[in-house]
Amino acid sequence: MAGNRGLGQWCRDRKVSTKVLAVAGVAIAGTVVTGVLSVTGIGDLKQTRDTEINRMLPYVRNLNAAALALKAAANDERGYLLSGDTKFRDAAIAARDTVDTALTAAKAADGAQAADIEGIRTASDAWFTAVSTEFEQFASRPEAATAVALGANRDLRTAYEAMITAEIDATNEELQAGAGFDATADRTRVEALVGLGLAVLLGVAGALFVSRLIIVPLRKVSGVLDQVADGDLTGDPDVHQRDELGHMADSLRAATTSLRQTVTDLTTHSDSLATEAGALAETSRQSATSAEHGAEQAATVADSAASMSRNIQTVAAGSEEMGVSIREISESATQAVQVANRAVEVTANTSAVMAKLGESSAEISEVVKTITAIAEQTNLLALNATIESA
Repeated sequence: MAGNRGLGQWCRDRKVSTKVLAVAGVAIAGTVVTGVLSVTGIGDLKQTRDTEINRMLPYVRNLNAAALALKAAANDERGYLLSGDTKFRDAAIAARDTVDTALTAAKAADGAQAADIEGIRTASDAWFTAVSTEFEQFASRPEAATAVALGANRDLRTAYEAMITAEIDATNEELQAGAGFDATADRTRVEALVGLGLAVLLGVAGALFVSRLIIVPLRKVSGVLDQVADGDLTGDPDVHQRDELGHMADSLRAATTSLRQTVTDLTTHSDSLATEAGALAETSRQSATSAEHGAEQAATVADSAASMSRNIQTVAAGSEEMGVSIREISESATQAVQVANRAVEVTANTSAVMAKLGESSAEISEVVKTITAIAEQTNLLALNATIESA
């Protein structure tokens, strides 16, 4: 299982061009093997036909030899009847052995035609037997022998000639059919070779074409992806196909367009955020400046409050001293009243002075109240200033 997965992974890791060319190579190899087998089969067929021809040629050659021997015997028969020369007679009788030898050889060459050969042999033997009788009769009665030669013996000759001619014609037709078969076999071999060559050329051309249809779009898509990896979203695969590669290019084009829009929106938002951040920084700087001014003012108020507190403390001390003086004056006034009461009768001027002193004492009391209120308000302002400074 692990080996199968490894082999499958190895196949998946190969380039698309390698896969396509491998498939095309298998197809081409199959075509080559088929062509070789076809050519080999045609060669075997031709060899088979050659074997048949080699079998039929001796058969027809021996048939022709028998026919020629029979034809020569017939000519010698006429020569003997016309001239009476015994050499024609002897040659005609001797032709029987030649005919028998040729027919035996024909029968051995093609055993399938044995019946036809025996029929020809029987007919030719009948003729040779009749001719022998004819030659014996010619010595005593040449006219009767001639009449037999032109009558019954001629019919016998015509019979075997028809049989042997028919067999020779059939064999020749079969040989001619074999010649046509050879031409067909040769033409088929040429056509197979031409078809094989065209198949190989078309297979290679088709493989290269399909490989280009796959590799070129893949290279374009890969180039755009490399640009995206480098941060460039302006690439366009420029692939216009309705197959899987075209769909992939369309998806990549849509993805890069969406990414460009997203990056544009992010850039716009980043600019807006930078502007707002600048404004916030400016506000922060202004707030810091205002805080510094507020701190300075608070410090000034604190200083003023401290000075006011010191002044109030001074006024309070003076008020205390004035109170002491007032108390002393009151005591003196009391004593004076006592003295006046005791000495009312002493002097009227002293009463008047005491009345004036009483009025002054009331005014001083009002002044003390006023100073005390001012001191309280001053302490309150100092407290507020301290709180604001803190």
